[in-house]
Amino acid sequence: MEYIRNLIIRNLLSEALDEIVKQATYPELKRQIRVLVAKYNELENQERIGVISRSEFNLERNQITYAALGFIDEIEKTSTPDSTHITIGTPATPAESVSSLPGSGIYFSMCMDEDQEDLLLHRLIDDLSHALSSDGFELMPDMPSFVTDIRMLDEEEKAEGLIVVMLSDAYLKSTESMYELYRMYRAIRFDLAQASKHILPIFVEKIDLNNPLVLREYDIHWKEQEKGWEEYVEQSSPRPVNKAQKKQHQIVQLINLDFNNIVGWITTTETLKMKSVRENNFQKIKEAIHKRLSDSS
Repeated sequence: MEYIRNLIIRNLLSEALDEIVKQATYPELKRQIRVLVAKYNELENQERIGVISRSEFNLERNQITYAALGFIDEIEKTSTPDSTHITIGTPATPAESVSSLPGSGIYFSMCMDEDQEDLLLHRLIDDLSHALSSDGFELMPDMPSFVTDIRMLDEEEKAEGLIVVMLSDAYLKSTESMYELYRMYRAIRFDLAQASKHILPIFVEKIDLNNPLVLREYDIHWKEQEKGWEEYVEQSSPRPVNKAQKKQHQIVQLINLDFNNIVGWITTTETLKMKSVRENNFQKIKEAIHKRLSDSS
């Protein structure tokens, strides 16, 4: 493991973390290390787009470095040949712990317009929820933990749970909804195979995301959102923005940065249209859900 420590000394933390993942043999320890890798990837992304200062970046990077060194020590202990009892501890790390994954439940990600009575979408969700519950599907009030644990899935790892994304114009322009979608795709490493197992997009409105004019409209929207926040932060100086505003600014930057990637994965994933999902008591969506849950088990 000395060569990995040398990578850290040479300031090659990303390469060192990749090597630490390869050296970990126990699944729980490997998952904990991947949490750290995801944390560092997110940190580099934030530093690259300028949403954190250099001093903040260095502080967080130092914490991740100390955690990485702790994992190296842990791997050396667990790989000792004469070890009769192995305890996988959790080194001091800024990353969140990994909770157990939920069962094969279904979570709805949607955007309800509070300023208008979106009766059509409300009725669709109510009817669909009743149909799924009647057939024995478990509906989840919260996002599956493979998304909320701020981590990325192993290639071999099985994460149970399915997210049904109800896509609309309001959804694609909502900061809260798009950040939820961004976190989903980030958790599965923007991998199409994983997306087809854990995410089911349904268009509740007629939106052609293969049309460059439509894409241009959303591209302009998110560029303007980011520009608006940048101007607000600049004009607020020397009075600093509060934490909630700073976080909102960072989220908008992340969405704008990866919007085309997210849309690209949506358009290459099997999607359903609203007018077809109601047929035969939502038979098409039930079949799609069955297939995804079976593929992920």
